[in-house]
Amino acid sequence: IKARQDKDGLKITGTMTTKNTDIRMGAQTVRGNFTLKPLVIQMKDERRIEMLADIKADNAAMVLDAQKSLTGNITLNVGAYYPLKDPQALTYAGHVSVADGQANGFPFAPLKNIKLDAAFKTDELNVKSLTLQVLDTDIQTTGTVLNFKAPVLNIQAGSDKIDLAKLKSVFPRIMDQYGLEVSGTASFQVQYEGLAADPSSAKIKATAELADVNVTSKTFNQSITGVFGHLDGAPNALTWNNFTGTYLGKAYTLTGSLNDFKNPVIKTTLDGADVQLKADLRKNGDTLTINELTGKYLNIAFGATGSAALPPAGPPVLDINTKMTFRLEDIVSFLPAEQKKNVEALKPSGTVSVNAAIKGPVPDWKHWTTDAVLQSASVSILGYTANDLNITVGQREGTISNLVVDANVYDGKLHAVGSGDLNGAGIPFDLALNIDGLDLHKLKADIPSLKAEEINGKFYMTMLSKGTLSDIKDLEGKGSLAIREGFLTEFKLFKGLLDVLNEALRLGQLMITDVEGNFLVKDRKITTDNLRMKSPTIVLLGQGWVDFDQNCDLTIAVDMTSGIVPPIAEDVLRTLSVHVYDKISNPKFDRKISVPKVINTILKSIFE
Repeated sequence: IKARQDKDGLKITGTMTTKNTDIRMGAQTVRGNFTLKPLVIQMKDERRIEMLADIKADNAAMVLDAQKSLTGNITLNVGAYYPLKDPQALTYAGHVSVADGQANGFPFAPLKNIKLDAAFKTDELNVKSLTLQVLDTDIQTTGTVLNFKAPVLNIQAGSDKIDLAKLKSVFPRIMDQYGLEVSGTASFQVQYEGLAADPSSAKIKATAELADVNVTSKTFNQSITGVFGHLDGAPNALTWNNFTGTYLGKAYTLTGSLNDFKNPVIKTTLDGADVQLKADLRKNGDTLTINELTGKYLNIAFGATGSAALPPAGPPVLDINTKMTFRLEDIVSFLPAEQKKNVEALKPSGTVSVNAAIKGPVPDWKHWTTDAVLQSASVSILGYTANDLNITVGQREGTISNLVVDANVYDGKLHAVGSGDLNGAGIPFDLALNIDGLDLHKLKADIPSLKAEEINGKFYMTMLSKGTLSDIKDLEGKGSLAIREGFLTEFKLFKGLLDVLNEALRLGQLMITDVEGNFLVKDRKITTDNLRMKSPTIVLLGQGWVDFDQNCDLTIAVDMTSGIVPPIAEDVLRTLSVHVYDKISNPKFDRKISVPKVINTILKSIFE
């Protein structure tokens, strides 16, 4: 170091080199090897100090705390003007460059290969070029920084291609937890204008493009492939436009926006071959308000409004009103396996609309508080049709109550009331059913084996029953039925029975016009002990059973108290019985008659 005093003042020139030097600045430490060459310090008129220096710091490190640090090779050219009587008027200018820089200990992958080329002057930094490497991809930044005490930024940053497969090194815990694999590329551009300490008031514009992105989760055994899309970001908003991707072999497009990150408002649409969705949602604290949630999945149209509470611990709690329209045949595929088999056997079809008010925690649907109305212009079960169906039902604490069913069935009326226990094994239920005035002539049109037959009459039935939804064949019940003003001879049961009687007695043309009786349903059988079948010339009594597989075992006899039995045939008919067995749809008949009594009756009639 050389010093010289002349008329212009004291001038110091020279070089300075330090090794393994720590410079402490508050809580931070700058560590490295420093070279100042040349170093020029000049004091003029005892009023100011001027300094010129070229500073090199090799392997310099700024230690921010125990985990975070910045390292690199720094070159600094600086000139400073320091008024001794007014230190606050310090001015400076120069140039700074950084090579081989790296940032460590931050909550993201290490920033590598940091390069800086910047000019500075008092309270201002002009970044000509800042390059840093993230995920082995260069991020380019330019811009200015004003007012170092309260920095105001005007910067632009971006990258043309980021390999998203590198995300695993940034978020290893999340990626491993969900078995995530990501591939594809992304590009982005960000512009920031405003206070560094107050991003919410800054002017921020960000865009991103995704190209051929694939996301796979081994944990959930799911994947989304071929994702392309455009994102726009602002200080408190995010929009996504034409996000396309393929899931389970089907293409979907997502478009929407999010405003206010603190209390977000989300408006978005989802379009696909089998899904259309439109959502308008608002989150405020722990409450999610559903202004609109409408869409269609396959042939199921749905809509909902209301709210959902989002407690910090525990599942969401719904308070919504929902509408849904669906085809019964489409719903079967969504049922649990134990119910699907039983419902499929019923061959349900028809379009049903549902309006429901639902309150309760999302996963615990059995304990929801629900009031619902189901309606349909026409539904079919086992090939039989009901029109103008209307069902109302309430649910409280796992109990189905106030179930009321009304429908028109073949010009008759169906009315049922019931209840159920969702917590019971197999979901047990109780049901009271009444059918009034069903037209058999119209019913037979839905029974293939009877379409061509001449069958008439009005059908009536009352039944009390109980069972479980898990196995409808365990149904138990009791009731009564009647057919009035009918022509039932074409039923194979009655036709075969009357043929047997006519063959035995030569009574001429017989027909059944009325049927009535009580029945009991138990052990997968329908049993009766007082079946009564009436024709103009004879009345028949029956007892026996028909099981759920359509096997039957019935015994038919003549009612001798009806008062319409011809006297000459009384003794014969009194000994006659017919055994009906095999399939009820095509039964077999055995006739039994007491031959001695018949002979005795014939001889008696001759001699009298």
